[in-house]
Amino acid sequence: MCAEHKRLASSELSVESRRWAAKMFRTPVAALAGQAWPKSVGQDLRKFLMQIVQRHLDKKLVTLPMLGKNWLRRSA
Repeated sequence: MCAEHKRLASSELSVESRRWAAKMFRTPVAALAGQAWPKSVGQDLRKFLMQIVQRHLDKKLVTLPMLGKNWLRRSA
C-alpha cells in the first residue's frame, strides 16, 4: 500500500513492489516464471503477504521468523 492508504500497523510497499503486485494479478503464472525481479520486491511482497495472513488470522504467527530464516538460506 502507499503511504496515504496503509493501515497503522502495516508497512509501505515501494512503487516497484506495487507495480509487480499489480502485474501478478493480470499475468498468467507461467508468463511470470522466467522473469527476474529485484530481491527487495520479493522481500516487500513477502512481508505484505504475511501481514495480510496474520490480520485474517487475528494472530501473530510464531513460526514466521523461522520461515524467513529458512527462505533466506535456500535463496542464497
